[in-house]
Amino acid sequence: MNRYLFIFGYETPEQFKYNSECGTDDEDSIAFFLDAPDEGAAINRGREIAAEFAQRLFAVAGMESPWSPDNYANWIEHRPLDRFSGLALETLDVVEPNETPNYDDWIGGGFGGSIKP
Repeated sequence: MNRYLFIFGYETPEQFKYNSECGTDDEDSIAFFLDAPDEGAAINRGREIAAEFAQRLFAVAGMESPWSPDNYANWIEHRPLDRFSGLALETLDVVEPNETPNYDDWIGGGFGGSIKP
């Protein structure tokens, strides 16, 4: 098993509404480590997790999620220490195969406790 740093961009429902109305492109991002047999498996699993996170985030607002790999940045970071400090990397979640992350942690409890792992 190898460990990969997956990063994805997303909009909150509020950002999505504002961006649509004002023509802006404000986004947030999340990074986490994935354990996977290879990079292809890691990117596919990372995209599944990103899509599920966004779907749950938008469901709380009663909206359909616009997130897809074609609409939002998402990638495996090959040189994490070029972009992040070692301390920052130590604080990131590690997602094991077949594990569902605790999405509440990612949005600072922004789901209001409505998301269960």
